[in-house]
Amino acid sequence: MLCWGRNWAGQLGDGTKEDRSAPVRVSGLDKGVKAIAVGFAHTCALTEQGGVSCWGSNWAGQLGDGSTQDAHEPIKVKDLTADVSAIVVAESYSCALTAQGTAYCWGLNDHGQLGAGSIGNRLAAVDVRGLDKGVKAIAVGFAHTCALTEQGSVLCWGRNEYGQLGDGTKEDRSAPVPVRGLDKGVKAIAAGGSHTCALTEPGGVLCWGRNEHGQLGDGTKEDHSAPVPVRGLDKGVKAIAAGFAYTCALTEPGGGLWWGGNRDGELGDVTIEGRSAPVPVRGLDKGVKAIAAGDSHTCALTGPGGVSCVGTHWQTVQERFIYALPKVLMRAVGSSKFKAIASGGDHTCALTEQSSVVCAGDNFYGQLGDGTFTPRTNSAKVTAYTRPVAAIAGGEHHTCVLTTEGGVLCWGRNQYGQLGNGEFGISPTPVAVVN
Repeated sequence: MLCWGRNWAGQLGDGTKEDRSAPVRVSGLDKGVKAIAVGFAHTCALTEQGGVSCWGSNWAGQLGDGSTQDAHEPIKVKDLTADVSAIVVAESYSCALTAQGTAYCWGLNDHGQLGAGSIGNRLAAVDVRGLDKGVKAIAVGFAHTCALTEQGSVLCWGRNEYGQLGDGTKEDRSAPVPVRGLDKGVKAIAAGGSHTCALTEPGGVLCWGRNEHGQLGDGTKEDHSAPVPVRGLDKGVKAIAAGFAYTCALTEPGGGLWWGGNRDGELGDVTIEGRSAPVPVRGLDKGVKAIAAGDSHTCALTGPGGVSCVGTHWQTVQERFIYALPKVLMRAVGSSKFKAIASGGDHTCALTEQSSVVCAGDNFYGQLGDGTFTPRTNSAKVTAYTRPVAAIAGGEHHTCVLTTEGGVLCWGRNQYGQLGNGEFGISPTPVAVVN
């Protein structure tokens, strides 16, 4: 396992607190890692044997080793040595799900978000009370946690000032409580800042919690401490996603319906007004294959192979434009259609079927990779590389690609060494990640 970037709390796991501009090996994890999860200043790894090790900041016990001392190298989470199948990392706490469906959490616990039955930070993994088997998935909000069981029921715990636990009250809970009316039939859950939503087997959507911006989609702006149906979405939804103060649904025909906060036009309904019920994203009523979200804009990959975006777009650092309906930033040319998209803070890149990359948006740090620092309202081809690309990923102000040979190239901002090329200077063209 290799890490690079900022390292003030030892979150790179190389035994030091030195920032690294090129990949360094995480001590003791040279093989056998199958998944990783990153918090604000700590990191956890799941091994092939089902054990969990963490390192970095540990002020709230988020490393799970029984102490509050930061660790510059991986340390094993107590009592989690095997059979872990998934891990989730919040800002200052972590949770693990075992192959048997048992849930464990550790770290910050000021609102009972660990589900241990009491308040108080936990320095080692504790089992979530009553969830010793049958958990299928976990979703984490700002300070509340929810679990989906194999039977299709939903339980939540933690902070509840807006009713985000869905138990009919606004009292914090330090152990799981059933969400009212959701004892079966749920196939997916999503947690936003202070609200939660569930996707039912027939394709309906229910939400509960904070509703200041209409993010529950019930036609009001009143908080609800128990699930309420999202207006007009009783069937036909195949996926849901929750942002901090808004929610999105993808329909079976491939159309987008969004609701909630809309300050930056992220709902795509030709306005910048919040919506308390789902509204169609103009021009994206069918054929959407994928969605990628940046800081305040969302982009969709459409059937014909184009990329359309809504929300905030920066022409320059001083000029901010709001696209309140989808604007086509990139178009497929001839047979060179797009097959994947990735969004950064204020830029978006697309991968073509011919394995080349084009980008559009802000370019103050060279994150478009076209050799300039000029922002683009239309796509610019990434230059100075010849190897075919297999995948793309967007950071806040930088972009990386995985080549078909297994190498990595990055470009853009580099103040913490995020380009991985052994230097700290900005690069407007792709540079190879060392090692």
